[in-house]
Amino acid sequence: MRNDIFEKDRLVFLDQCRTLLKNKMYADAIILAEERLKINHIDVDAYAMIGEAMAGMGFREQLYDLLADVEKNVRSFSGLLAAKDSV
Repeated sequence: MRNDIFEKDRLVFLDQCRTLLKNKMYADAIILAEERLKINHIDVDAYAMIGEAMAGMGFREQLYDLLADVEKNVRSFSGLLAAKDSV
């Protein structure tokens, strides 16, 4: 049941962001994605939408910073999985 709710919420978020991006409402898409990141700081969908918005706005340097943040989060998440496997 929880997975169904999560997946529906995820699809609604993606649909909202894609609509904003399609209408070149990049700042609004970033705000929506950042709100999602407040709930889950490793939300891949939110990072992807922010990246698409930044690319659409031509914010190349900020996009590199975003990718560095994603890499850092993935690295920390990988460490958690490795620690879990060793237990």
